[in-house]
Amino acid sequence: MFTNFHLSNIFVDSDWDMTSIIDLEWVCARPIEMLHPPYWLTSCSLDGLNEEYLEEYTSVHAEFVEAFEVEERSFKGGDSPYTHIMRKGWELGTYWFTAALDCPNGMFNLYLTHIQSRFTNPSRFTNPVEAGADFDRIMSAYWSTNTAEFIAAKLEEKEAYIGQLRKKFTVETAE
Repeated sequence: MFTNFHLSNIFVDSDWDMTSIIDLEWVCARPIEMLHPPYWLTSCSLDGLNEEYLEEYTSVHAEFVEAFEVEERSFKGGDSPYTHIMRKGWELGTYWFTAALDCPNGMFNLYLTHIQSRFTNPSRFTNPVEAGADFDRIMSAYWSTNTAEFIAAKLEEKEAYIGQLRKKFTVETAE
């Protein structure tokens, strides 16, 4: 997949047909699941695709995938595996995971807005913070090996630290 495709590395003829691509040393092998419509089709940042912009992007995404399918079918003689993968990624939510890998600055917001909610049941909670805490409780086992022991040690360290602070800042009163 060519990840460095922009105006300065393509040549076109007088009919605006592409004739050459340069900088092919920047081509990398990426999973096919990372093939998806560009987020900028709606002039919105990737991590800005939430409530109000998501509906517009969903429509543009579907339109792009339909056009892609027409081209893919004409090129491959009726088969459209890439289109199927793009649709499935959108449906399952893997789109957001792979898009986040391309957008380190927006990764945290993408996680909170589009990924975390797929793994927790927010309808059980009246407060989104509670849903996040539930998710963190469940997922904490995967943060490190021996997570329970690690957390217990950190809690002990915290108590010792609080004890040290109390000693240091307790004002002794004279009787």
